[in-house]
Amino acid sequence: MANGLVIKHKDLVIPGQQLASGMDYLPGDHTYREGEAIYAKVLGLANLAGRVIKITPLSGPYQPRIGDKIIGKVFDITMSGWRIRTNTAYAAMMNVKDASNRFIRRGEDLSKIIGVGDYVVVKISNVTSQNLIDLSMRDPDLFKIKGGRIVEINAQKVPRVIGKQGSMVSLIKKFTACDITVGQNGLIFIRGKNPENEFLAERAVKMVEEKSHFSGLTEKMQAFLETESKGLDLTMPAREERSERRPRFERRDRDNGGDRPAPRFERKPREAEAPQEKSEEPKAPAKEGGEQ
Repeated sequence: MANGLVIKHKDLVIPGQQLASGMDYLPGDHTYREGEAIYAKVLGLANLAGRVIKITPLSGPYQPRIGDKIIGKVFDITMSGWRIRTNTAYAAMMNVKDASNRFIRRGEDLSKIIGVGDYVVVKISNVTSQNLIDLSMRDPDLFKIKGGRIVEINAQKVPRVIGKQGSMVSLIKKFTACDITVGQNGLIFIRGKNPENEFLAERAVKMVEEKSHFSGLTEKMQAFLETESKGLDLTMPAREERSERRPRFERRDRDNGGDRPAPRFERKPREAEAPQEKSEEPKAPAKEGGEQ
């Protein structure tokens, strides 16, 4: 067989299927090389990025990676932080020091900050060799979720929901006026001004999940949203209404047990000072002998 590609971009491939022969191409995600040929590891869509061949899986569990933004649900509170379900087979922990930029004093009731059953948008800060996950909520775009709805999809379809450079999720936001946060673990937070807008956004997300292997999906999605969004209020909600963002950093007065903010010292503008009159210095008395 001549060297080169055996498949085309966006072709559906199955495990063990040959993708290319020769050394002109490199194996990427979910592919492997055997001899001079490259084969698929999973069922999915072939993607060509230059000389690299990758597979976008159509199904499969989420594999946690450092830096991923995910959505989790708190199921337990310990003395040192919160235990969170991440839609994986592995447990995750968020320490008190990683939950907020504000000072949390010793003995404070953690359930009043984040309670059992609350959903949070967090970032994976570490994954150990035993797949224990450490989480953080210190970045500005991470927060505790309030209101809205949570939609679950296959984690392998998340890149399709986001789209190239965010094109697909931006399209859904435009025609539903919803604030949408996509977690890499397959959980998606949707919040709009009313349930009708949220329901349309959920339908759109599910449509992308079901038809992720179709070509021309963006055009089909736009036609669907243009038809279904007629009559909806498409003004975006005010920024402060979208979610319960983390409290901004506030230094606490440790001398008072951290119960109140430390006093802020503001520099007052200088007042115009009236020019001072120069006082005449008294003349020294004349010395004897006629010297002045």
